[in-house]
Amino acid sequence: MYIELHARSAFSFLEGGSVPEEFAEVCAQYKMPAMALLDRDGVYGAPRFHMAAQKLKVKAHIGAEITSLLSCGQSNTEALPRVSLLCASREGYQNLCRLITRTKLRAPKYPKPIPKSKRDTAEEEWLISAQAIAFPADLAEYAAGLVCLTGGDEGPLARALATGGNEAGRELLEQLVRIYGHENVYVELQRHYNRAEEKRNHAAIELARSFRLPILATQGAQYAKREKRPSKAGDHAGGPKAQVRQQATGFEHAADAEQGLGHVSKVLHQHDTRA
Repeated sequence: MYIELHARSAFSFLEGGSVPEEFAEVCAQYKMPAMALLDRDGVYGAPRFHMAAQKLKVKAHIGAEITSLLSCGQSNTEALPRVSLLCASREGYQNLCRLITRTKLRAPKYPKPIPKSKRDTAEEEWLISAQAIAFPADLAEYAAGLVCLTGGDEGPLARALATGGNEAGRELLEQLVRIYGHENVYVELQRHYNRAEEKRNHAAIELARSFRLPILATQGAQYAKREKRPSKAGDHAGGPKAQVRQQATGFEHAADAEQGLGHVSKVLHQHDTRA
């Protein structure tokens, strides 16, 4: 039985394509007993998802992707990685909310543009002036009750492997284990028939084995139904301005059909029926 533990809703602007209620409906349709919603830097969709899932007798797991400054090789010229955190308890949910609040309060409401002369450095004072981010000390302070997933393209492990290879990936996992504990770190694998992703998955599996960490398969679902599939590059909702905004983040819409919750649920449902 498959359970999606890393989905984004439309509350992750320019990434997710479905409202929380649609995810709950698809879960119920394909008899998926539970699902986790992890939106970007917030739990905006959590109340709606929880209420919809409860009505349909689906277990709603709540979490968030937190933009963070981990030692995994980044600069001001690209988007920072996001740590995927799942709430394992009431304490975990409280800590996640406190972590998000701290990052939001620390970031200026109207950030000043980062000078071009500073964009090639990763100095914390420049990063913090541009966006709400969590530093390793913040993650450690609010780690209790949270489970950490290494994420997909947006995650710190993908960034570490891309910039520094297996050695950087090893350092990143050591950092996550120090913060969350060995039993609360899961090496996440996603498969969307992308060669770079396949190569990363092989490296991630080797690292997980060397650290004796559990491996978790997810889809990184960004929409519940096929008609809600994000548009391809160059045809984004919101016009040219939205497209520029999206390109500036460093992460474009993943238009692959495999990133839909309905897609994987339907395949597994057909397999169970034939068995």
